[in-house]
This record gives sequence, C-alpha cells and structure tokens, in this order.
Amino acid sequence: MMNEVVRALDDRVIGSAREGGIGAIYGIDFPPFLGGPFCYMERLGILHVVNTLEHLMQSEGERFTLCPRLCQMAGAQEIFYSARLQGENEHNSAG
Repeated sequence: MMNEVVRALDDRVIGSAREGGIGAIYGIDFPPFLGGPFCYMERLGILHVVNTLEHLMQSEGERFTLCPRLCQMAGAQEIFYSARLQGENEHNSAG
C-alpha cells in the first residue's frame, strides 16, 4: 500500500500527501492515529519502507517493485511533509 500511494501521488491521482492521507483515512479506513500512509511512512522512516519493499520484491516478486520516487527520497533523506509545515500546523491547531 505504501508503494501504491506514492505512485498515486506521482501519477497525479492525488494532489498531495495530505490529500492522500485524508482519502486513505476516510476512504479505506486507514487507522487515523497513524496519520495516513504518508505520515506513517515518515514515522517508520522512508529508508525502512524501501528496505522492506526491496526484501518483499526479492522474496515475493516484481509486484513489490519499488516506486522510483521512494528510492530517490530514501537516498536524499527527503520526507513528504516539511518540518516547517508540521510546526505551523501544530501552532495553528492549538489556537
């Protein structure tokens, strides 16, 4: 699922990580306490997600082929939500 939500973002099926998170929570009952699939990947660590998917690809076949964006993000240590934006959201929700 993690791989597929990133593909959906790349294919512009969803407009943003936030939109994908909201859609997953309300649309397919993704656990809200995990914050949506993009937030969950960040909590696990993008590199951990990539390593897990690589292991699955080797053991289960090409249906687990990694989305190129995930590989790039892991190598560059990128995240879906910026720390600045997360801080702003916390500040705005408190007031």
